[in-house]
Amino acid sequence: MGDRTSDANLYKYATGTNSFIASIKLKALAINRHNQLDAGLMLSVGDDFSGSFGNATQRSAMLYIDPTAIGWADDTASAANDASGFHEYAIRYTNGLLDVFVDTSFEAIIAGTAQPLLSRAQPSSGSDRGAIVFGDQTNDANVDSDYEVEFVKFQNLRLPTEPGYVFTETGDGQLTAYWGTPAYAGESAISGYTATALTTDTPPKTAGSCSTSATPPELAANFCTIDGLANGTPYIVSVQATNAAGGGASALTDRAATPVASVAVPEASVLANGVVGQSYNAVITPTGGQAPYQFEIVDGSLPQGLAAQLSEDGLSIRIAGTPSRSETTHFTLSISDSTPGPVELASKAGPTLTTVVQTYSITVAAPDVVVVPAKATPVPSLGVWAVLLLNLLAGGLAALGLRGRKMPAQA
Repeated sequence: MGDRTSDANLYKYATGTNSFIASIKLKALAINRHNQLDAGLMLSVGDDFSGSFGNATQRSAMLYIDPTAIGWADDTASAANDASGFHEYAIRYTNGLLDVFVDTSFEAIIAGTAQPLLSRAQPSSGSDRGAIVFGDQTNDANVDSDYEVEFVKFQNLRLPTEPGYVFTETGDGQLTAYWGTPAYAGESAISGYTATALTTDTPPKTAGSCSTSATPPELAANFCTIDGLANGTPYIVSVQATNAAGGGASALTDRAATPVASVAVPEASVLANGVVGQSYNAVITPTGGQAPYQFEIVDGSLPQGLAAQLSEDGLSIRIAGTPSRSETTHFTLSISDSTPGPVELASKAGPTLTTVVQTYSITVAAPDVVVVPAKATPVPSLGVWAVLLLNLLAGGLAALGLRGRKMPAQA
């Protein structure tokens, strides 16, 4: 945004503060020398730039860039400079003072270890105002330039810089964020932090947040847990430090982290009973984590004749076979999911349990013994004529017995 003068654009960026560092990295392709209050290539910071061209005080404090020098537009001071190559020109504005640096890191400028090339007083016309303006600031057709810009940077010195690092641990529907202390706390001590989970959509959406706080000089905790997230959905986490002036720049995780439920198995530890000589089949189905699952028997053993095997889809563990003896055995399974560990993926570690250990028992009974009673020998049945013949035979025998018996004497 800005006015177009002498066939070039004037760019303006409002900062909303009067304590900051602003820089621009550029290379001059062609520059006509400046005259007082006009410059073909200029950088102005330190106050709200009034109107299209600024007032006389603001224009006098413009930093002009010529082919071999940089200096203030009112020619009160200058320093040697080769504008034909890329250089980062920075101005720090704080407490009404302008300091100019070339190819100096913001860290060194903030720490006060860098020596400015130029300095001058520049009072602010407001309690909280500031601007960065660069471009062709002139109404003189003979003062002109052609240049290439690589980047523009800004740091509000009232606010903290971004946290030194951010990483996350996954949980069941949550992410725990950890971060490093900012290199610069701002013009007041850090009072807290806010961590925000962002979706990977374009543009990203806020899915949840958490915060920590403390009253200086106490230190706010450098971790918190963002709850209410969707398992299986990836999130980027940003963390921002806050001081009395407000929230500073945010730092982001370098990769997305995905909440995932801990691996779990049914609570029942006693599996179905078996019988010697009869086919046996039992299934253990884990939940949570990321399939496929893996397992191993870490203690004890299965009943003789049974074996454990992972299903083809990796979703369950099948114990099957034919038991060969009566016994009760106890065995311990260690069941893990396929979630990468912290070595392969730094964002996957802590709260989510990727392995569960469970002890089971199986009882194999002897087969039931069935007692079959012995069968009695059947008596053959007689026909009608045989019965009559037996009766006649019996009667004849009876008659013969009577004849042979003596009669008792009569009284």
